[in-house]
Amino acid sequence: MNATQLEALVLEAVSRVQADGAREDDRIEFKRDWPDDKKARQLAGAANRSRGEWLVYVIGLDEKDGSIHSTATVDPADWWAQMESAFDEAAPELVRHLNIHVSEFDSVVALLFRTDRTPYVVKVPNGGAEREVPIRVGTRTRSAHRHELLQLLLPSAPVPILDALSASLRLGRPNYLGHDSNSIVQMSLDCQIYFEHLAPHPAFLPRHLARIAILGGNLRDWTEIHYSRPTNGPVVNFGVAMRADGIELSGPGTANIEATWTFPRERLSELGEVDSWRLRLEFGVAGTSRPAILEVEARHRTEELDASLAADGLFATGYLWTAHP
Repeated sequence: MNATQLEALVLEAVSRVQADGAREDDRIEFKRDWPDDKKARQLAGAANRSRGEWLVYVIGLDEKDGSIHSTATVDPADWWAQMESAFDEAAPELVRHLNIHVSEFDSVVALLFRTDRTPYVVKVPNGGAEREVPIRVGTRTRSAHRHELLQLLLPSAPVPILDALSASLRLGRPNYLGHDSNSIVQMSLDCQIYFEHLAPHPAFLPRHLARIAILGGNLRDWTEIHYSRPTNGPVVNFGVAMRADGIELSGPGTANIEATWTFPRERLSELGEVDSWRLRLEFGVAGTSRPAILEVEARHRTEELDASLAADGLFATGYLWTAHP
């Protein structure tokens, strides 16, 4: 993950917390203050849960109320030296730290960790045991069970990094003409996604584990992700191959993804008044319980509904929101 991707990820995460109180997930943790070395156990547990995927700490954000707190009194290099000393032999690698402005006057510190040397073991001060392998489960950190230790030693399936190259979200008349097409409106998404897969072995994203949520106004609705499988043309030997049962990744590449939602026509005005939509795409990855996740915000409205056409039930353009990377 480069610096620009890290900054975009953190800005989106901070925005979610401040907008609707969204909590941290397995790969992003928010800290109001710099944790001391006694919190190395929590870092080890989160790193063991990540199993080779990236892990991000955001320092300076209180997730309870979304407030920003100063981090200027701590040198990241000195902090990491103390934290690293609490690990036995190997610690997660701190590969990047950035000061990220989240407003004109406020900033947070983002720390990006590599976690490809699991299991991570921490020293236990003043305890009966000398060493512990912690693991993160939900919001709780506990000692790993035997079966979890065995899983840490197995190769983990690579989870690709996703990036939206373009996206458009349209609200208007359905793209089919049926007996009820005048009584409903359709929200349709067209998104081009870049899949960054650089692992030596292929990854497979099963179609039945792919889904997308749309959030905006009072709406939060999940639906299936669709894509078109080419019926002719050259066979893809490297990159992204669209199969009937999923997406096969043998290298980096792009794919077009679609999704649709239908609503009663009476909701047209309500949905059309939303200024921006947030889209959360989740692709399950075979061999791991961790999905590949992409969040996109569509907020640049470029078209609006013609009221006269809407009155006649002939609206074809409707509203259009677009997102730009």
